[in-house]
Amino acid sequence: MPGVDFDGLLKEAMGLDTTSLGPSAIARAVQSRLAACNIADIHGYWLRVRSSPTELQELIEAVVVPETWFFRDRAAFDALATMVRREVIENPARPELRLLSLPCSSGEEPFSMAIALLDAGVPANRFSVDGVDISARALDLARRACSRSTSFSGQELEFRARHFR
Repeated sequence: MPGVDFDGLLKEAMGLDTTSLGPSAIARAVQSRLAACNIADIHGYWLRVRSSPTELQELIEAVVVPETWFFRDRAAFDALATMVRREVIENPARPELRLLSLPCSSGEEPFSMAIALLDAGVPANRFSVDGVDISARALDLARRACSRSTSFSGQELEFRARHFR
């Protein structure tokens, strides 16, 4: 539609390549927000989302895919643990390692990082993990550290008994 470019808006706001989501994902998110805002036409919603940072965040929340679980790519966490353990052993005087999980979703990724390091024998006082995500809802879940049953997927779940109640 002339003057309406949700793909461009999301690219500018969050760096999203909308082709990575498929052709209808943005349209579904916009339709969902139209209904939630009780706005009848796309131009009215375009004006709203362009003038309201709160509504732009709501559109972003409707677009992001909140699918995650602990140790989603086990090999990556194993490699991290090996690398950090080596760094800590070879450099005992090194200050605390600061690690970043981006995106961290609802916390499964940064917690997986910490669990992998602890299980590899890296002392807890030798590292910290920060998490960042574009989804305010996902970050709220991460701050509360309350995992859902869907957070525990896959074959290797032995870590659950050691690290969760």
